[in-house]
Amino acid sequence: MSKSKHKSDFIILSVLGITALTVIFLLIYRENIPDTSSRQIDYRTTYSTNVEGMKVCYTLLERLDYKVRRSENPFLPDNLNQVDVLFLIDPIVPLLDYELTTLRGWVGDGGILICDESYSTLVCRLFESQAESTGAKSFGRPPHFPPSRPGRNITITELYRDYPLARDVLRVVFKHEEEILNPNDEYASHELGTVEILLRDSRGPRITSRRGGGGRIITLADSFFLANGGIGLADNAVLTVNLVAYARHHSRGKRIAFDEYHFGFGHQETGWTVLVSMLWHTSAGGAVLSLTLAGIFFLVYKGRRFGTRKTFERARRRSKLEYVYSVGATYRAAGAHQLAFRINYQWLKGKAAEMVGLPTTGPSAEIAEKLAQWADMPAKKYKDLFQICDQALTQPKLSGRRVSWLLNKLAQVELEVFHGHQRRR
Repeated sequence: MSKSKHKSDFIILSVLGITALTVIFLLIYRENIPDTSSRQIDYRTTYSTNVEGMKVCYTLLERLDYKVRRSENPFLPDNLNQVDVLFLIDPIVPLLDYELTTLRGWVGDGGILICDESYSTLVCRLFESQAESTGAKSFGRPPHFPPSRPGRNITITELYRDYPLARDVLRVVFKHEEEILNPNDEYASHELGTVEILLRDSRGPRITSRRGGGGRIITLADSFFLANGGIGLADNAVLTVNLVAYARHHSRGKRIAFDEYHFGFGHQETGWTVLVSMLWHTSAGGAVLSLTLAGIFFLVYKGRRFGTRKTFERARRRSKLEYVYSVGATYRAAGAHQLAFRINYQWLKGKAAEMVGLPTTGPSAEIAEKLAQWADMPAKKYKDLFQICDQALTQPKLSGRRVSWLLNKLAQVELEVFHGHQRRR
């Protein structure tokens, strides 16, 4: 590969590394910056940490292990069928006609709607036989309204302790003390039940409920006890939990959702978003994504070569002398010299013992003496040689020079005794 192409590979890797480090730095930097955007929101959204928001309420239900989530889609049948209890508190985006109709059908099928009096009125009108001719219109409140200070503590006296939401609630705080609900039935429909008061004080009803088909519509006179600035006052947190427990008890399931679509946080699903969601949130999509990435990496690996190209020059082979040296070094490392000497000496000693009629395991001095008598040679010569050989066998290591000298002496004895003696002629 040429130097220019090799240099381009390093440039590509450097750019990728710098890009990855930049993205990681931006993510870390974003995590360290406090999220001040949501704090400027002063309406009933669970994303807001403002006094008027409901993030504390949402977190409280999560801590209580309720199945709670945010609904970021318009009110369509497929979306509402995944919800059993819906909080629709002071939305700023008006509901469309088809959303109101879908909401009415969802309540009729067993859904529990928790809302303010305005939307409770709209849904109740839709349950009337002449719902199409009533001209019910949905409306939204201004996106920003100045928060006011909460009112005084309202005491729930013994006279009103028997209502469903008054359990363990002694004092509550509302923003507008004068806002109460009308308990009278203003709508004539066989699908609508009578108004049931869930919480009231000396001024009048604060929270009511009425049956709508198979579900219920829970109306709040003032939702301040659900807000971040009010849930921690008096017994408002207990009232919040009682409200959710009552709604879950009368619902067809346990799934709770807070409407966020009509606060401007929603999104509509498209073909691409559904495809991306399937790739990221399903096992089959994860498998397809993994195979796709593996295929892309394989194509990149086959399409580009990283590193230098191998040359076609034939490497020089070892010479014969170098091969002999390497074999000799291997033999020396394995102790081949000592092994060769041991084999030759034991063979010669055994042959001599058989010749003189002694056992091969007998003393070397006796075998040498008998062998000298048989060959008419000086006994001291053979005794000294056999003694030197026995001592060499006990040494842990022998040099090549020492082994050569001993083998020469043994070869001389073999020549004198087995080949050169007159008795063998």
